[in-house]
This record gives sequence, structure tokens and C-alpha cells, in this order.
Amino acid sequence: MVWITGDTHADFSRFEENKFSIQSEMTKIIILFLIAVLLAYKHC
Repeated sequence: MVWITGDTHADFSRFEENKFSIQSEMTKIIILFLIAVLLAYKHC
């Protein structure tokens, strides 16, 4: 599930890598976090 908030005000260009350079690193962290959550859920 992906949540998109009203904070974007329909201007998704603010998330382009040239304006929001840390975005690519954050994406990697979020993916690793989701994998960890899924693995933890699977073992419960």
C-alpha cells in the first residue's frame, strides 16, 4: 500500500532527484525496512 498525502499539492516534480537528492537513498532505506517488516511478519 502506498500513501500519497496532500503535501504534494499535485506537484510531484519536487520529488525529482535534482531537487530532492536524498530521495534515492531514502528509497533504498524504505525498501530494506519493508523487507525486514515482511520477514518479521512471516516468522510470527
